[in-house]
Amino acid sequence: MNSMFSTWSQLSKHAGAMLMAPSMLAIVVVAFAFFSWNKQTVEEVPLLDLAMEVRVDLEHVHLLLFQIEKELKNLQAIKGDADQLQESHDRLIEGVDGYFATMQMLKSNVAMLQKGTATMGSVTLSDIEVKQVSDDELSSRVELLTTMVDELDEHLRPELEEDAYQSFSYSVVDAELLDEAIKSAAFCDERIHAMIKEGLVPQRRLFLLLLVAFTLLAGYMFIKWRKLNRQQESCLADIYLTSQATEQATDPLLILSAAGIIEYANLRFYEFSGLECDAVIGKPVSDLSIDESGWVAQALSEASSGRQWQGDVRMLNIQGDGYHCGITVSPLMDRTLSPSFVVLRQQLS
Repeated sequence: MNSMFSTWSQLSKHAGAMLMAPSMLAIVVVAFAFFSWNKQTVEEVPLLDLAMEVRVDLEHVHLLLFQIEKELKNLQAIKGDADQLQESHDRLIEGVDGYFATMQMLKSNVAMLQKGTATMGSVTLSDIEVKQVSDDELSSRVELLTTMVDELDEHLRPELEEDAYQSFSYSVVDAELLDEAIKSAAFCDERIHAMIKEGLVPQRRLFLLLLVAFTLLAGYMFIKWRKLNRQQESCLADIYLTSQATEQATDPLLILSAAGIIEYANLRFYEFSGLECDAVIGKPVSDLSIDESGWVAQALSEASSGRQWQGDVRMLNIQGDGYHCGITVSPLMDRTLSPSFVVLRQQLS
């Protein structure tokens, strides 16, 4: 009996360990994915769109300057037609306003790009432990891009503010400076793509490694579970046989708690005493004894210490008559191997 409950207890512990091991590995995988991939998707991947926006803004500025110069020449060529003159002038003003709005957005995007590329890097399982990527060429190109955009705006703004646009001329120097800025933006875009791709390679490898380890561990746990499950089935079969043997015992038998409360009575006990289940289960065993109940405390104390107690007492049946019997009280271990239950066997005299 003790061996059977010991097997059951070990099975419960192994089942908890089987759940704990893959759960801990799954937490590691999720933590790595969160702290590493989350940084790239939230902080670094948007830099790709930002670099593209910078390139688009620079191309738009180039187009707007070309259109402003073209509209200014068209405006100067119009003679006498007031409606056509007004229409051309409106397009010219719209181009100038578009330039200032686009340039303001461009400067903001470049500043954000410079700030974002300064913190690019790979992370460990903690978002605090950041390993900075040393890419001096990218940093210098972003800084050069910022300088060229500022110089271009400082040079062109006075020529387009207020009424100065009427004499605006898109010079070759401005066009070359803008072309160099576009090339720098293209380089930054390509380099950011490359850096993010480089960061994904070790992440994918580590994730696959963790995934393989998780799969192997899950397979091992499944095999272990199958083995323990067979042990459990065997244990349950033993419990069933023990239960059947207890039910069919020729002597009356009670199972008591450590406090002397009846928790189980076999069929032979009910047949002999004539009592119903309600009058037995949950009742103190001393209620069924004619003798003083001191023997109960002594018997339970002996059994709780792992020793067997024997004695002669008088018990009550359903008619209220007493009958003499010899009693043997033995410890019965529960599934935690604690003697919290004892067995009371009644042998008729």
